[in-house]
Amino acid sequence: MKPLRSSIILLLFFVLFPATALPFQKETEENAAPGVRLQRANYVVSDLDRALRVYQGILGLKVVSLNELEEGDYGYEVFGVDSGAKIRAATLSSATQPRVMGLTEVKGVEMRPASLPYRAAIVLDVVDFDDVIAQARDEGLEVFSVNRLETRDGRKGRQQGFLDHDGHLIVIYKLDD
Repeated sequence: MKPLRSSIILLLFFVLFPATALPFQKETEENAAPGVRLQRANYVVSDLDRALRVYQGILGLKVVSLNELEEGDYGYEVFGVDSGAKIRAATLSSATQPRVMGLTEVKGVEMRPASLPYRAAIVLDVVDFDDVIAQARDEGLEVFSVNRLETRDGRKGRQQGFLDHDGHLIVIYKLDD
């Protein structure tokens, strides 16, 4: 049986930590790679229903598709899952971004804890920062300390991270009005 890769495919996107452009770069879309567009991030989870309590219940994403993958589906190969395992996949949308997040449940294989440092995160702009953090705490999730945020263009706000039940890093932020 192939071990499930400990690194889960996910892209760090937006403002996890303030960063600066290289001196020769302008912060515009003209510096983007031609023909590349982020479709969605995906986390592999051990229990999809439990994960949906976080991504749907706390973060407010909406499930737009839910299906079981058949043995031999491409998901088995790319996630390094043994053909005897069962995979369910959900695609979630936000109010402003369709199909922005994927959750892939794998049953029948050992899910090893992620090692430090965290290798990936999702970064989300949320409407009700305090409510999301309160719900994460109520769910029993590990919540990190709040941090002041200052963007490259001088906007200020707050950012705070927490881990879902499978140890995936979620960072939320809210810019001051």
